Amino acid sequence: MILLQRSIKALRYHWKRTLLVIAVYTALFSLLLLMAVLNISSEQQIRDTQMGIGNSVLVRKVRLEDLNIRDSLSMFKEEEIQTLTTDARVASYNLLVKGGANLTEGTPYIADQALYDDLLKRSSGREERADNAQFIGVTDSQYSVFFSGAGFCLIDGSGITRADEGQNVVLISEKVAAINGWHVGDRIALATTKNYGLSKGKPFEAEIKGIYACPEDSFIRDTIEYTPDSLPENYIFIPQTTITAMEPILCQVNMVFLYLQNPDLIESYIADMRAKLGDVAEDITQRGWHVQFRYTWDEEWNQIVSAPFQEISRVTGAAMAVILLGTLAVVILISSGELREKRKELGVWLACGERKGRILTQTLLEKLFPIIVAGAAALTISLAAAGPVSRMIVSDTSEQFNRQIQEQRQEVGFWEICYIMEVELRAGNYDYFYVSSQVDLYRSRGAISGAACGGLGLLGVVLAMQIFLAMGKDPRTLLGDTQ
Repeated sequence: MILLQRSIKALRYHWKRTLLVIAVYTALFSLLLLMAVLNISSEQQIRDTQMGIGNSVLVRKVRLEDLNIRDSLSMFKEEEIQTLTTDARVASYNLLVKGGANLTEGTPYIADQALYDDLLKRSSGREERADNAQFIGVTDSQYSVFFSGAGFCLIDGSGITRADEGQNVVLISEKVAAINGWHVGDRIALATTKNYGLSKGKPFEAEIKGIYACPEDSFIRDTIEYTPDSLPENYIFIPQTTITAMEPILCQVNMVFLYLQNPDLIESYIADMRAKLGDVAEDITQRGWHVQFRYTWDEEWNQIVSAPFQEISRVTGAAMAVILLGTLAVVILISSGELREKRKELGVWLACGERKGRILTQTLLEKLFPIIVAGAAALTISLAAAGPVSRMIVSDTSEQFNRQIQEQRQEVGFWEICYIMEVELRAGNYDYFYVSSQVDLYRSRGAISGAACGGLGLLGVVLAMQIFLAMGKDPRTLLGDTQ
């Protein structure tokens, strides 16, 4: 406590210099942390994209007799899922199902109330009997195509993982959360599909595990209607095992996404699965029909999707190295100047018998205070600036990519009335993925905090060594040195 009081008195005595040092450090740290934040976040998104696309294999059971319907799929048997997912080469997986959902004690998001009201009048009550939300059953929400592939990102709480299997936990959108005043940890009343009044739906409660945001131009906006259940803001992500247990008929698995350890294992994995499962099997839902196991993957598409984040990583990595060296040099120079002014004070303390360890601790506290204050301010500034700066770096690349995908959607819509992401998936079309124009900071918050603490620790070690060397001289030498 005494050392801290001494440090505070010294800082107050040199308050003008302290403020100037804080201002200089804030400017330097802001640049350094901005590059670090962008680099860490972009690297995380590159890894996520590699796992979600580059290492991913989509497995479907396509009905051979139903040739006129391109997305006609059969459900998987439990033993088939076990064979596909328990292989040692599989790092993670997603069992995807979709089903109608209802907020029984909450209000869904309505994008255009006037348009929806008009639809209700024209539908003769049909839409009033419809579901007001939609369940997306997943095993791992982070790698779900309806989450990351649609440009969704968590802004609070945590995502759904395999540890949540069978649990009543959900992810909801920030807009639904705001309308109803809900927060992470709240329990909400839900129900399964009403099927346009043909069913009452099964009521249950679930805990909000996370809240997500979705972009305005997400590819998931695949409908020509404005009904609540078709809007991504009303998607409710839930563990696949949970919703399948509630609706075993309507929510069966017919698409399996497998994320392998690395893309080099894909071909051998598929060959082994074909040997174990065969190419053709009997359809368990249609007697006399047959299904074919089909495997789809696209490593090249991963390179296209991750290109913007690779660009951010390259630019920020080089800039970060240069700024880091410059920052260290400035901190050492400022510290050296302060220590030269402090030589007589150090000599007095040593001559009075004060232990070197106590002097070092006090002096280090004086030097760390402006660094910590500047670091906190710089971290706030860098986090606020990361989004706009990342958009400046990759906006052209991401906008051009998304525009090309939009054109593909319109081409599909020309022939099939509207583009539906699930239908494209069921047909095995893998060439889509929403590319965000900015980095996802929430996903990388732990790594960013670790990097900031690591940088503070590095500066602390450097300054401690500098102070130790400054005290290495005899007290008489320090007191007699007027330079």
